[in-house]
Amino acid sequence: MTPANEAGTPPLPPPAPMPVTLGSVAVRFPNAAIVSNPKLERWIINWVWVTVPLQYFILTRFPGGMRSNQWLAIVVSVTACMLLVLLVSYVMALIFPMKMERNNWEIRLRTWSVALVTHWTATVTLLAASYLVAYAFGLTDDLVQIAVCACKKLNCNDHPRLLLPSSFVIFFIYSFAAVFLVFAVLKLSRCAVTRTTFPAPHTIAVIVICAVLLNLLYGASKLI
Repeated sequence: MTPANEAGTPPLPPPAPMPVTLGSVAVRFPNAAIVSNPKLERWIINWVWVTVPLQYFILTRFPGGMRSNQWLAIVVSVTACMLLVLLVSYVMALIFPMKMERNNWEIRLRTWSVALVTHWTATVTLLAASYLVAYAFGLTDDLVQIAVCACKKLNCNDHPRLLLPSSFVIFFIYSFAAVFLVFAVLKLSRCAVTRTTFPAPHTIAVIVICAVLLNLLYGASKLI
């Protein structure tokens, strides 16, 4: 018992959970809301598996990209996507440890992997949905590509292409929009986080990393 309890003072109640807000998600990726809810965490794992056929759909939509019968190349590309996301999580945990978790390797790695895998999944979902809507209207390009490439100052030839500025802009928009999708999922699941929060990277860092990975992976897939 604490001295306060011995003196008859009632114990302090646990801190009330804080609601997840768009402002908080815009600053730090909502790792705490995800890992504090086992049901949501399992749901996100299932969501990651759903992106496997979505990535197959995306890879076969690129002009000059993979054909639907190139199963081996598609499997290699999809596998490489997930492995590279995990590899980047490993590297980021080495380079940018969380301030309060410098000596805990497992927490640092989980911090980055939760953020990057969740955000990657949301971004791929939006990209696939964009291609699906465009396909329904008889269009071959995705919706953001159509809007961005309407600007004549950007060279969109052979998108997606490695190190093509317009490709990065297109993927950055999808990665940025994925923040709102993640926030919507958290609100629908009615998530709240305790004041003892799980460490999380800055959201803008997650957005940029995912945009770069999309550009590298999907650009490289056209070389296979």
